Amino acid sequence: MDQGHTFVMMIEKFKMTENDISKSVGKSIGYISQHISLVSLYKDLTEAVETNKISFSQARELMRIDDHTERTRLLKFCQNEGATVRVLQNWVQDFLRESSSPPSQESQPTEQIYDYNDPHTSRFCEACGKSVEISKIRQVFYCPPCHHAIKIAISEENQNISPETTQKTPPEAPQ
Repeated sequence: MDQGHTFVMMIEKFKMTENDISKSVGKSIGYISQHISLVSLYKDLTEAVETNKISFSQARELMRIDDHTERTRLLKFCQNEGATVRVLQNWVQDFLRESSSPPSQESQPTEQIYDYNDPHTSRFCEACGKSVEISKIRQVFYCPPCHHAIKIAISEENQNISPETTQKTPPEAPQ
């Protein structure tokens, strides 16, 4: 955040362009632009980064959303539920994809009603496949081999609980 404020000061005080700053500090123009945009346009995101409630990477993803209400909603999820950057990227992509699709010919309700399977309010559980409200999802971090092993174990367990196995007759008691 300090860099963003410094870049803004360089523009205002020394009349430098983003290109000039890029050359002088050895960073890309995109890097300079993102920092300047964050501190200049998004006070809520700037404050969240400065107070360590979200990371700069999360703020950068949230900056992609122009809709203030949606951006604020996702910011609160990041702050309260600890959404990873990867999860946030998916949410932002989903929102941008949905908001860019043309409206249907049918009349739209004035108040949006979120379906339980709406990707902004729920996700599918990797273990059971059921739709779960985002606020109730818990994140667990595994390395790729462990994640794969857990998915296989869950799949095998689900096969053991399938309706076929529940209808089988119980084994006879030993004599």
